[in-house]
Amino acid sequence: MESKIITCPACRGRLEVTNPNDEPVLMVKCPNPQCGGRIRVRFDTGKTILVPKHEAATVPGYLTHNGQHYTLSEGRNIVGRASQSGSATVGIFTNDRSISRVHCLMDAIATKSGRVKVVLSDLRDAEKIQVRPMLLNDEPVLQGERLVLDNGDELVLGTQLLRFTQKPLES
Repeated sequence: MESKIITCPACRGRLEVTNPNDEPVLMVKCPNPQCGGRIRVRFDTGKTILVPKHEAATVPGYLTHNGQHYTLSEGRNIVGRASQSGSATVGIFTNDRSISRVHCLMDAIATKSGRVKVVLSDLRDAEKIQVRPMLLNDEPVLQGERLVLDNGDELVLGTQLLRFTQKPLES
């Protein structure tokens, strides 16, 4: 069990973060009542990143890639390269073979308050993750990590950039 003292990037307050399960990344909330910022703490690199505040959405949202929109459904969304033999429920149309047919999972989960949060995790094996990690806002998504997406987040799958938007797709 590792502990470290970090500085909140928003209010500059100091707080102690304990990592009971030796996770590579933890999400913590600043205990300062005037701040309350969510902080992503990386135990492997020592980085601390302030997670932007956002309004909670009531829809799963969609991904945008090369001008095309891919709507997410409530529940389990398997994102990958579109193919006839693939099992992706959200198939991205690209010739980029560095995107796996089953690349990542986006769970759209309804909360008790009627809001929807979308949780991202990498579905590829550790070897593929090491060779070309999936990036969320320029930070690698580690194996086993589950991250809540925010409106406007950018994902890099293979060499392709996708943007996550958490609002209804306008016709």
